[in-house]
Amino acid sequence: MMRPDFSAAKFASAPFPHLCIPQILRREEADRVLGWMQTRAPWALRVESFYQQYEFSFLAIDPEPEVQGLLTPPFTEIVRRTLARIFVVEEMRAGT
Repeated sequence: MMRPDFSAAKFASAPFPHLCIPQILRREEADRVLGWMQTRAPWALRVESFYQQYEFSFLAIDPEPEVQGLLTPPFTEIVRRTLARIFVVEEMRAGT
């Protein structure tokens, strides 16, 4: 099971609050995800009036085994809670 590792995370406030998280995945997990993104991810060019970029949404695909771990509730919950704590985000509940 993939588990995000925030032990090497570094917070900075300039020029805006941000977080750098080197090695959030183990090397073999990162290599599998990167390989999938480079060879099989369904990238599509999006062109707007002020930018253009290649993008895709995990919400629009049936994730393959290489990336499924990134989308599991345990993985996303650890990321959500950690980022909320670091950036001091108040809990928001559906319907409130």
